Amino acid sequence: MTVTASGTQASGGRPLPVTVFVALKDLLGERLLSVCLILCVVAVLTPIMLLTSVKVGFIDRLKQDFISDPSFREIRPLEADLRTDAFFKDVTSWPGVLYLQPSVMLTPRDVDFQVADGNGMRGRARLVPTSADDPIFQDNFEGAPPTDDGLALSTDLAAQLRVEIGSKINLLISRIEGDRNKIVSMEMTVVGLVPQERATLPSIYATTQIDREVEDYRAGIAVPGRGWPGISATPRRHYSALVVRLTEPLGETATAELRIRVGTTQVENAAPSQIIGRLMPEGLPDWLQPVDPELEFLVLLNGDRGYSAREVEEGNAVLGNRSAHVIGLAPTLAATVLGEQVPFAGYHPELHLAGGSAAAVMERVRGLGEDYVLNNRVALPERLRAAWQTAGEPAAVEIEFAYGESAATKTVTVPVRVAGFVEGGAAIASSSLIAMIARGKEVPIVFDPLAESFAETSVGYRGFRLVGEELEDIPVLVRRFEEIGVGVRARSDAIIKLQRLERSLNILVAVVALVGLAGGYAILTASFFANVKRKQVDYATMRLIGMAKSTLFRIPIAQALFISAAGYAMSIALYHLISWLLNRFIAAELGFDGRLSVLRIEHFFFIGIFVIGGACLASIAASREATRIDPAHALRGA
Repeated sequence: MTVTASGTQASGGRPLPVTVFVALKDLLGERLLSVCLILCVVAVLTPIMLLTSVKVGFIDRLKQDFISDPSFREIRPLEADLRTDAFFKDVTSWPGVLYLQPSVMLTPRDVDFQVADGNGMRGRARLVPTSADDPIFQDNFEGAPPTDDGLALSTDLAAQLRVEIGSKINLLISRIEGDRNKIVSMEMTVVGLVPQERATLPSIYATTQIDREVEDYRAGIAVPGRGWPGISATPRRHYSALVVRLTEPLGETATAELRIRVGTTQVENAAPSQIIGRLMPEGLPDWLQPVDPELEFLVLLNGDRGYSAREVEEGNAVLGNRSAHVIGLAPTLAATVLGEQVPFAGYHPELHLAGGSAAAVMERVRGLGEDYVLNNRVALPERLRAAWQTAGEPAAVEIEFAYGESAATKTVTVPVRVAGFVEGGAAIASSSLIAMIARGKEVPIVFDPLAESFAETSVGYRGFRLVGEELEDIPVLVRRFEEIGVGVRARSDAIIKLQRLERSLNILVAVVALVGLAGGYAILTASFFANVKRKQVDYATMRLIGMAKSTLFRIPIAQALFISAAGYAMSIALYHLISWLLNRFIAAELGFDGRLSVLRIEHFFFIGIFVIGGACLASIAASREATRIDPAHALRGA
């Protein structure tokens, strides 16, 4: 084998770079020292790899527990606020949302049931609305997700009832009509079994449609598809705010109790003119004046949620015999009447004082009751008088209210009687009538002319169950809900603790690894530097025969590359052996369910780059020293 200034010629005629040849020749010439350096790399690197693998295996196991149980990735609301389809459509589009299931109730309610065939056992379990793409039906799920009149049972409930897939179960739904308990039933078929570890309580999983039908019947709403009639009841109302009319200060204690009972988030003092401004944003007509300007009012606000008639009653119950009264403020609604768009404002006699030519009109409007009847009267704007006369001066007109695409109800048409005409741009109607119509923003409503009343066609959605794609998405989604004012509950604290634990272990492993690698790099640096110093004559000779400084510079680097690569390869082999022993014997002894030691491809790649690159950097001092050797000085000192 001939050595030249440019390279070596192997026996087969294949050239080898001078750097590689000299580096290998030197390492092979001092085999014992080379082996010691390789074992040094192995001694430092193998414990680091094992420590990292145990950390990865431990964290992976914890994450697997979280991921395999969808409840760890669930988010549920805190308040039973009615939510529209637009809300759920918006939330579904958020990044990190894997699944979103609306529910009628805030939390699943219990439902009675009876096994229809076989043992006829009865019982109660919570009814959970779901759909085919629910993550709870993934992995270890037996059967098929519920559809139509099919349902899934938690395995503990199925075992208790001694039923299996294909069994028939009757759901029993009851409500009070008058003083009697009326019960209806629907026959369902068991189509799937949910593992008990995913259902913390005995549960029945059914479609959203079944959930709505059950709760509609309980609420007294007719369910035509089942042949279940509804119950005539006073329509619910939706007030945008509550007003307390005061003749004397209410006091801090009474105000605090009032806030708690009606769920108020904000209390403001207001003058009568400000109250009217809330009712009529377009301005107060000249003929309509507020009541005694010396009176004081409290305005109770609750964001977009608003208030119901029940909360008005609760507020008045708190005030008791005090000289104060709670009044519901209905929101101003846009409607079409006689072919024109008109805003309808709610009128309440305790907030207005009619004067001038409108006194008689407002006196008739003042007499409206709390419930809708076909002789409900409204006062239309004067500008509609001509259209009314053109239509033949009908005693009754139809008003169409349009709620918009984001509302639960799209439109509803209501017949009313014309009480007269008033100045200004807004029509005046009973505050309770407007509040009933405003309910359509929250739930689907229709007007039944035969019953002369409104009817809710569904109780709407008050809850939901959201499942995030990854554990890391849950805290982010919780913060996003908080930003839009929706209080939610989730296991984000446990997830944040897991993330903190992972970060802490990463820091711990990084510190240990850096300390170990720093010691290993120090040994390699000293060894390579000492090797160059001991062989100054050899390096001087190579310079004299014409070897370039750049070639000399690369020789220690090539040696570091060979040493670190060999040590890395041996470390991987030793790691796999010890890792197998840990997973095969030690994990079982520790009661660890899963692989205790885990490293993935990306870990090996990162460790390899870090170790080999670090070793090459450790040889820089030796490389620099090799280029600084003076041949004459080195040979004289030989």
